[in-house]
Amino acid sequence: MREAIALPEEITTLAYAAGLFDGEGSVAITYSKRTGSEQRYHRLQISVTNTDPRVLVWLRDRFGGCITNVRLGANTRQRPSARWQTSLRRAEAFLRAVRPYLVIKGEQADVAVALRATIRPHAGNVFGRHGVAKDGVTDDLRARRESLRQALHVLNRRGVSAVS
Repeated sequence: MREAIALPEEITTLAYAAGLFDGEGSVAITYSKRTGSEQRYHRLQISVTNTDPRVLVWLRDRFGGCITNVRLGANTRQRPSARWQTSLRRAEAFLRAVRPYLVIKGEQADVAVALRATIRPHAGNVFGRHGVAKDGVTDDLRARRESLRQALHVLNRRGVSAVS
C-alpha cells in the first residue's frame, strides 16, 4: 500500500490555501493519449496561477507539487506569472484537505475526488503485451470518467453569476 501524503492540519493553513484556490485556482480533467500508444486515459490536475511567486512557493512547500512559469501572451503590459500545480493522488489529498473551506470551487473539488475514486492505484507499467491495458478499465468505467469530465467542464464555464 502506498504511503499517505503528509499535509498540514492547521485550520488557518488549510483555510488560506482554500482561499487561494477559490480565487486563483483551477481543476482540470483531461482525456489524453499515452505517448507511443493508442491507449487513452483521464487525468486530474489542479493549479493556482499568480503573479507573486511567494504564494506559489508557500503552496509547494506545504502541499508538494511543482511551480512552472506561465508564458506571456501578446499583451506586453501583462505581468509575468507562475503556476503551482499537482495531479492525481496529491491533487486529491489537497482537495480533500481544503474542501471544508472552499466557497467557489467546492463542486469542482467534489467532481475531481469522484474521478479519483474511479482510478485504481497501480505500480509500474499499466500496459501488458501489445499495448493491452492491464488496469481493467471497462467501457462503463471510461464512460463514468467521461461524464465526470463533462460535468467539470460545465462547472468551469465562465460567466457572470447573479448575486442574490
